[in-house]
Amino acid sequence: MGIGRVEFGRMGDGRAAHLYTLVNANGVEAKITNFGGILVSLKVPDRDGGMDDVVLGYDTLNEYVNDPNYFGCVVGRYANRIAIGRFSIGGDEYTPSPGTAGGTTCTEGSGASTRSSGAQRRRMGAVAPASPSGILAGMARRGTPGTSPFM
Repeated sequence: MGIGRVEFGRMGDGRAAHLYTLVNANGVEAKITNFGGILVSLKVPDRDGGMDDVVLGYDTLNEYVNDPNYFGCVVGRYANRIAIGRFSIGGDEYTPSPGTAGGTTCTEGSGASTRSSGAQRRRMGAVAPASPSGILAGMARRGTPGTSPFM
């Protein structure tokens, strides 16, 4: 069991992106990068007892930066659609940025702006498991409430 960290590459702004390896007592291994929280690899036991990677993705940060397919990425604050581009929580109404001409908000926006600035393209913070309260930092995005793990 354990957690490891290695540099995965450099982002366009020069900051390092890291690859975190988590291994459990059964040998299941997950590799996650703080560039978008992308699941890069997940090795699980196959029916013959061997360990196989079941994630479709790439080997380098640069390939993920240029990925048009969103392999392994997290979806961000919401997936699917927010009808009429608004919702309410506890009586407070929120109007995230609409992503379509009809005013519907789709997966944190749409088109080229989401491809370059959505959750899958942002550097995320990482904290030790002993301090989960530090995992959320930053400000709400695109009109949604709350905090964000993006840095």
